[in-house]
Amino acid sequence: MQRHPGDPQWIKVFASAEVAGQWFDQHDTEGVAWEYEIEGRQRLASIWIYLTDEKSRDIGNPGWARLFTSEQTAENWLEQIAPGRRIWTYPVEE
Repeated sequence: MQRHPGDPQWIKVFASAEVAGQWFDQHDTEGVAWEYEIEGRQRLASIWIYLTDEKSRDIGNPGWARLFTSEQTAENWLEQIAPGRRIWTYPVEE
């Protein structure tokens, strides 16, 4: 089953490399994680994701996605840089 941005299981977001490692040990020993900088102040329980190209599968490339700590930060950025584009909300796995 192919997932798309916005699907709840499309991507997992982890609070740290340690948390990611623990999740992979229990759920997907072949899985891979990439680290992206989160823009804005300290993250909350969720992050907001913007993809430069929704059809791209270039995950791992630093320019593939932008992550934001709040919906307001993401919306402000969208208004200035990418009007009319979308963001998706994903919970942070603790």
